[in-house]
Amino acid sequence: MSDEFKKMPFKKKAEHLWEYYKVQFFLTLFVLVITGWLINDVFINPSPKPYAWVAFYDDYVNSEVTGNLSADFTEKFVPAGENLDVKFTSYYSSEADPTVAVDMDQKFSMVLYARELDIIITGRNEKMDFDYFSNFAKDGNIIPLDLVYTKEELDEFDKMGILLYCDDTEGKKRPFGLSTKNTTSALKDYKGFEQETRYMGIAVMSQRIDNAKKVMEELAR
Repeated sequence: MSDEFKKMPFKKKAEHLWEYYKVQFFLTLFVLVITGWLINDVFINPSPKPYAWVAFYDDYVNSEVTGNLSADFTEKFVPAGENLDVKFTSYYSSEADPTVAVDMDQKFSMVLYARELDIIITGRNEKMDFDYFSNFAKDGNIIPLDLVYTKEELDEFDKMGILLYCDDTEGKKRPFGLSTKNTTSALKDYKGFEQETRYMGIAVMSQRIDNAKKVMEELAR
């Protein structure tokens, strides 16, 4: 360190250091903040991993309702002490703004193809949203339920009037989902769901099929 710097008053020294080392200061601060966040998120207070992830597609469900659903279903299905949760997300756009609709579809597709989603639900308008649901089946975005349920289980859903048949990717009618139309579904306990029918199926890339089945059955019954 130069003699000239040593002779400077404290204020001048501070100004000199700030002038020449502010970039390094901000870089160091940034690294410390990121490191602290990672240590907290990974080791001290890690975020819950999904027990199951439920997505409402083009169906406005406010954050209070999704939060209540998540809390209630997490309490019901996740054993105490396990760092897991049942996540509910709403992917909704205003029909008046095509830009928002494109953005919604992009976000939805990202989590779907990243193998994050387990259950897809459509709702609000019976005819339109059944078309949404059947398109998910036709496009291969939800799995036929005859791959994950026995014939006896599917027959039981059929007797309840909640089993949905749609065309698969080859145009063959197969069971793809469950409906809340003829039940006192758990969903109907929440504001905004009292009268409306919802259609739900298991996302094709779900990594938690058994968990998805349990949550979907609870939602539909």
